Amino acid sequence: MAKQKQNTPIKPTEDKLELAKRIASQSQRVARTYENVENSVIRSIRWFSSAFDRILFNRFSKTIALVLALLMYVFINYNLGEVVFQSTITAGGKIENIPVTVVANNEVYEITGLPTKVNALLVGDYADIQLVKTQRSYTVVADLTGLLEGTHEVSLTAKDFSERVDVVLQPSTAVVTIKKKISQQFNVGYDFVNTDKMNQEFELGIPTFDTTEVIIRAAQSTIEKIGNIKALINVTGVDSSFIQEAPLVAYDQQGNKMNVDIIPNTVNVNVVVTNPSKSVPVVIVPQGDIPNGKAIESIALDQQAVTLYVSDEILQSIDSTQIPINVSTLTSDTVQIADVNLPSGVRKSSVTRVSLS
Repeated sequence: MAKQKQNTPIKPTEDKLELAKRIASQSQRVARTYENVENSVIRSIRWFSSAFDRILFNRFSKTIALVLALLMYVFINYNLGEVVFQSTITAGGKIENIPVTVVANNEVYEITGLPTKVNALLVGDYADIQLVKTQRSYTVVADLTGLLEGTHEVSLTAKDFSERVDVVLQPSTAVVTIKKKISQQFNVGYDFVNTDKMNQEFELGIPTFDTTEVIIRAAQSTIEKIGNIKALINVTGVDSSFIQEAPLVAYDQQGNKMNVDIIPNTVNVNVVVTNPSKSVPVVIVPQGDIPNGKAIESIALDQQAVTLYVSDEILQSIDSTQIPINVSTLTSDTVQIADVNLPSGVRKSSVTRVSLS
């Protein structure tokens, strides 16, 4: 036989009544809470309404109404709502020392009066300005195409800036002078540079060049100001003979660098480096009188001779190096330290001080 299914027993009626009471009690608490919140909101609205009435309906009410009316008129007629809620916040920025790119026939004409660098003032959204500064893809151009000899006022153009940024150049224009170039030959001289960065034991010989003349291209008035053309020979750290490609620089008669075309703009130089030196005795030269009728019996030196580094021509005339000492204060045997005085033309000595007793 099939087994009968047993039914779940039903809870007593008292349990259902207790549950209903709890639900009712909780509903009442929720209702009271909602009522309290509602009363608080109503009181707040009444307070604000009362305060607003006190502001509007007092002896200053007409003035306040007039001010509010004017503000509404300006706000509506000048679209201030759109300005406030639709416009982006603008910022300002500055980029300094932007090189000026010149578009001109520099092979034929000499151009003066153009600034080499300009500044740019930027106005726009802050993020756009920062992007322009970071990418650095902009240029400033002075286009002189088609201009002939004479004086002209030209505009400087900002290119490749973001379209969302307004750009103002400082300066934005320049007065330029255009002159036709001519050619003239000049002899080449030289200067050794950084001689303080080489060992003074060594001596530099007279350089020889693969070419001794160059061509200068510039306007006639500029060429007339040229004082000399020099090869700048860098001798940093040299201690032996060397060959170097030296740049050429033009100077005016006051020694200022000039911007001209030099053809070629470098020369090859050959410099012989030697190390002429001579060992000479140290001679002490007393100066003054020893007190109490005393005399110097003997002088002992820790260095009897020093090596002098100087050119061969000067070495022939040097037989010793003299060191003067003041003896007017001597009263007994003493030990002194004296500097080695270098004769005129001497670059260096093997010691700079000697001890004597």
